[in-house]
Amino acid sequence: MKVFGYKDMVLVEPASLGKGEFRAGLMHRVLFVMEPLTHLNWKFWNDYAGAMKACARLVPHTSEVETAIKGFTNGLELIDAPSACVYVVYSTFDLATVETNDVRKMINIQMCMTVTTSATDRDFPAVTHMGIFRSPLLSVANLSGLPPLIKAQLEGTPDFYRGKPAKGISLVLHCFAARALVTFLGGRQPALMITAPLPHMGNLLGEVGKIVAIDVTPKLGRSEPPIGGGSTPRLSSAPTTGFSSLSSRSPMPMTRPTSTYGRGGMSTSSPKIGAPSLVTKPSLSSQEASSSSSSPMMASSPKIGAPSLVAKPSLSSKEALPSSSSSSSPESARESSPIEAPRQVGALKYAVLRGPMNSSLMIKYQGLDVTWTQIEYPWLFALAFNLSHKYAATFSDLRVLRELHQDIVMASGPHTAQLVKPK
Repeated sequence: MKVFGYKDMVLVEPASLGKGEFRAGLMHRVLFVMEPLTHLNWKFWNDYAGAMKACARLVPHTSEVETAIKGFTNGLELIDAPSACVYVVYSTFDLATVETNDVRKMINIQMCMTVTTSATDRDFPAVTHMGIFRSPLLSVANLSGLPPLIKAQLEGTPDFYRGKPAKGISLVLHCFAARALVTFLGGRQPALMITAPLPHMGNLLGEVGKIVAIDVTPKLGRSEPPIGGGSTPRLSSAPTTGFSSLSSRSPMPMTRPTSTYGRGGMSTSSPKIGAPSLVTKPSLSSQEASSSSSSPMMASSPKIGAPSLVAKPSLSSKEALPSSSSSSSPESARESSPIEAPRQVGALKYAVLRGPMNSSLMIKYQGLDVTWTQIEYPWLFALAFNLSHKYAATFSDLRVLRELHQDIVMASGPHTAQLVKPK
């Protein structure tokens, strides 16, 4: 099963030349696909990541592109993890290549990333978006250094990419992924998106739907999490702001615990969201609670990618910067979002307690008050909270991303998006 979509994006705004004369605008149809990662397509995506890593050495900002590709391959490595359900979402220039899984599909991919959620907990409220990167092939000037198969494919059409790439599509790809995932999950709508973005991608996500995340791990002493019982620290309530700006926003849904089993026969039961823990959790002291619930802008309470509290108008197409090979590079095209979209949608508190045999992530956000362990959800720690990451995790509200870019057309099949081309 695959989910398709498209969006007609403005490349050149129409403009008045005076005396009744006008310059026509230019539209570009951007095509999107989301497909599950399976043993049938894993080799293609693994080969694609390897080929793009080789191509990244030929473009500016090599290290940023390689870091993004590493995040992408981290998702691919979960192919045999029973607790993880991984998808690949991408933009392509030609939907006819989607089923080929060969070099033709490779050269037509404009941007891609992985989307991962729980395979064992049907009501798990979070997903990760990891490893988003723009194909370095779009910026390669000399074909001589390309992998042989790709070089041979492009040598016959040296102008293959001329006029094709659309700028500023990474946020649109995130929005399409948020909506397409609902189809795969049978209508269920996760509320949290967690990622560990490079700085420039983090700044972009910080413009819409960003949840100000306060890391209170230091206040909890970074104590080792319990494995089979015992007490854990408790996070104090986090203030929430900004939810009146989205009329359709609803409280975090409650979920029921599941009792499935992962590797080694370990139970992967998840706690009931919003319900009191069966284990007594000592609260933070009054001093800690007061400090940790203070403004996230304070230096003593680390914030992650906190956006401005004042909405700023989006940049016009004339103010957009030139694009580069990576959606997270310093020179990537500046994207814009509707100015009425909420930039900050609330505050979240979290703590990551690491131990030699297990780690745990505690989150308190609106009605969500949970502790997720590495034994139960190893994919979450392998992706968003991997100790090898250079950058910290960030949180976004998926409900905001699903409501942005409503002009994305969710197509019923691969041919729907190509029936009517923009003029």
